[in-house]
Amino acid sequence: MIGCALAVGWRPHGSLGSTVGAFALLTLFGFAMGWVGAAIGLLARSPQSADALSMVPTFLLGFISNVFVDPARMPVWLRVVADWNPMSAVVAAARELFRTAQGPAPAGVWSLQHPVVTTLAMIAVLLGVVVPLAVRRYTRAGR
Repeated sequence: MIGCALAVGWRPHGSLGSTVGAFALLTLFGFAMGWVGAAIGLLARSPQSADALSMVPTFLLGFISNVFVDPARMPVWLRVVADWNPMSAVVAAARELFRTAQGPAPAGVWSLQHPVVTTLAMIAVLLGVVVPLAVRRYTRAGR
């Protein structure tokens, strides 16, 4: 994926340390979301229901965020959801660490004014909740 991005012209504008930090943050977030997927798979009754259930967070987090559209252009009620969406914090953190183009964080939205801290806290909470849940479900299923 990185090679493809570089091939089409994307370049990080931050230092080597901030670029490595951005990739580390994205890797940690992917790790946490992998555990969410594992928990969904262990809780679902069939592969089809696991597939359907895993699409809900993907669509909600991805499409109602600042990934594709600037939330300032959204209706007010949707802007609030997008501003406080965890995916928006991850994207803002990556953009901040890569030093790529991004507008100023919206006033009054702490999660976007401090996206790296928010993302790290969110990863810790996700792992703290989902890992024990998945492990417990797995050990019970093995009995």
